[in-house]
Amino acid sequence: MIWRTIWREFERLLFARGKLFEWFASSAMSGIGCDLLVHPHILTLPHYMGLYDLGLRGSDLGTLMAAFGLVWLAALIVNGRRERGSSLLRMICAAFGCIIFGAFAGSSWAAEVAPPQILYSLLTAFTGVACWRSSLDVFDR
Repeated sequence: MIWRTIWREFERLLFARGKLFEWFASSAMSGIGCDLLVHPHILTLPHYMGLYDLGLRGSDLGTLMAAFGLVWLAALIVNGRRERGSSLLRMICAAFGCIIFGAFAGSSWAAEVAPPQILYSLLTAFTGVACWRSSLDVFDR
């Protein structure tokens, strides 16, 4: 009985008002950010050299991505409890994620490495949809 209640609450938070793209994108951003914190040398790989040449270091980018991703996740949890608690914060984090994933995709396309091209292009698209979805909450007040 208690598990059914927990599952219903989880479903309500996760699928509330069509935020599945936001949950996925924020989890991916915080996960990739934590991965960059643990392995900062990842940006020296050939398909990330475009980012490395811009002066971005793995630990700095990992800190930013993990912070924005975790803040975005917290904002989603708060917004699941209150109708308009953190819509602007969600939109800012989604816009940051879209820019970062777009930079990852552009760097992968420039290096012509197939798997990261597809992955980061999809993440850019998902984060763009999440940014659009959270902007609806901001501007529909």
